[in-house]
Amino acid sequence: MTTKSKSQNLHVILPLGQMSDKERADLGTTVGNMAPSSPLYAQHPQLQPAVSDVASLSTALKADDASVVHDEAQLASSREGRDTTRTKFDRAMWVFTSLVENLALTVDQAAQLGLTARVGKAPPAPLAPPEGVIVKLGRKHGQFRASVKTTQKNGRFGAQISTDPVGPTTWQELPGAGRSRLIGGHPSGTLVWVRFRALRGQQQSDWCAPVPVTVP
Repeated sequence: MTTKSKSQNLHVILPLGQMSDKERADLGTTVGNMAPSSPLYAQHPQLQPAVSDVASLSTALKADDASVVHDEAQLASSREGRDTTRTKFDRAMWVFTSLVENLALTVDQAAQLGLTARVGKAPPAPLAPPEGVIVKLGRKHGQFRASVKTTQKNGRFGAQISTDPVGPTTWQELPGAGRSRLIGGHPSGTLVWVRFRALRGQQQSDWCAPVPVTVP
């Protein structure tokens, strides 16, 4: 019996994780076709059931993969058909609703045709509260700047400040309606809380989450 040194140990290169199911099945078919004629296969009976498993499973994998490819192609075709029909439906609905808007006079008339309608302009969307507060501590004791954190490019904002601890009656309005406030009048080291809300005409959003600030 021939013994192998550690440096002679054989390592099969088998990148299964990088192989497609078709490549796996093809490899299994190749093993099933070639292995039975190999001297090593004849000399070592324990190889034979392993080869049989690989060969039979490669056939099953090939069939299953073909089924998936067929189903995926059919699904892609079905999705394409659905998307085309959806586009046609949307166009037909726009034509229908346009006719209803020109012919109907009341919400009830639209409802009798299966549609929900309104008279006049839609009410403005409710104001969303700002994302938060950005605080910049200056070098001057007893003073800091608080700014609203928001994605709005324009707008008006209310602001309030409260000493700690916060309570229902501790909040005080900060003058102005801009995006930031220069806040002073509290002793250095005082803990205060600041919050903002969005304003639009007579509308106002909820307050954002208050942010604690230790006065510099």
